[in-house]
Amino acid sequence: MAIGTIGYQGMMIKALNAEVALANDKTEQANKNRDEVAASLRDSEASKQALIADLKHRDAVLAKRDAALQKSKQELAELSNTLRGLRKNDDEYKTWSQARVPDAVIRLLRHTRTGESDSEDGD
Repeated sequence: MAIGTIGYQGMMIKALNAEVALANDKTEQANKNRDEVAASLRDSEASKQALIADLKHRDAVLAKRDAALQKSKQELAELSNTLRGLRKNDDEYKTWSQARVPDAVIRLLRHTRTGESDSEDGD
């Protein structure tokens, strides 16, 4: 009976050793999986930080562009107001369309349109 008990205990020890070995294998696999997930998480975090930096850079560029656009709009409004004022108050602007065009300019324009020269006209 003692041999049977020792044999039984030997089998139980082997079974327990097999269970421990299996548990160790599972633990090793879990640790390996954990390390892979941790590495993936680090890579993901680095990618996220790079994206955040890129977004901040783009925001800064857009803010700079918006400021320049706003400044341009303000300058355009000021120039438009100046032009409106000139149109209302400048006598030369009001009468320029009524000014007589010099004869030399008229001849030049006529010859430019027809391709004639002064010598053909007899001038």
